[in-house]
Amino acid sequence: MNYPKMSREKVQAALAEGRTHLSFVASLYRRQILRGKYFLHEHPAGASSWKLGMMEKLRVQPGVEICTADQCMYGLTTPDDKGSIARVRKTTKFMTNSHEIAKQL
Repeated sequence: MNYPKMSREKVQAALAEGRTHLSFVASLYRRQILRGKYFLHEHPAGASSWKLGMMEKLRVQPGVEICTADQCMYGLTTPDDKGSIARVRKTTKFMTNSHEIAKQL
């Protein structure tokens, strides 16, 4: 989202909607943990959502790991200004309770 070009009200509404969505998926992740199942969450590494309490509570659950990787390592590309295909770094964090997934990331 291009927050600098949006009105303050639209920015606040978008952030509230994002927090609501994140709260929902965090509840699903907790349910997966309780059921002995796995989850994988990915979001840009610099996103403010990683600092929210709901994400911190998940992070400290036994077996939960956070990994950081650049998306270019997984083939993320975009056309550059010359029309060629260029890799995109996009540093991303992944949170999972699967050690095998974390090891691969």
